[in-house]
Amino acid sequence: MEKLAQERLDRGDIEGVLCLLGDGARLDFVCDNAPMLKERGLFERALLDAWTGARTNIRNWHPSFTRSIFGKIADRERLLAAGQPLPGEGPFTLYRGVAGHGASRRVNGISWSSSVERAEWFAAWYADRFHLPNPCIYRSVVEKKHVLAYTNERQEQEFLVLLPRGHKAEIFKRLAKDKVAP
Repeated sequence: MEKLAQERLDRGDIEGVLCLLGDGARLDFVCDNAPMLKERGLFERALLDAWTGARTNIRNWHPSFTRSIFGKIADRERLLAAGQPLPGEGPFTLYRGVAGHGASRRVNGISWSSSVERAEWFAAWYADRFHLPNPCIYRSVVEKKHVLAYTNERQEQEFLVLLPRGHKAEIFKRLAKDKVAP
């Protein structure tokens, strides 16, 4: 596999390299190899692909680490170019499904959706999968300058957003207990 991975990397096929790795290893690979990927101009594509392609939750990543990767190491213009074109000029009304209390809630996380239904699905999934209470959907109006990337490859209308410090999203909808199982 190493030879195949190296061949793909030499061709600039970072998505092909990442598909050789297990789901949990993709983001680790991108972070562990950030200098080499940046030197080759592949870091932002790799980061976007690893982040949005994760089939499992990334809640074990500390928010300050995530902010550093997206806000300090990644180049915003390259991230935008790695995604799909933004669906407009903004501002964008976005939603985020969360559950739990305190640190597990992650209201100001990176991933948001323009779909209320998708945010509701995530809130219910978090509550069910991790046995977290209080699932709800937050809404935020986000200026284009805070959007890092957009993709709809998984029909999630996903915006990667780096909200400014102190930004307050509002509760849009609390899920009823009978809506928790997705």
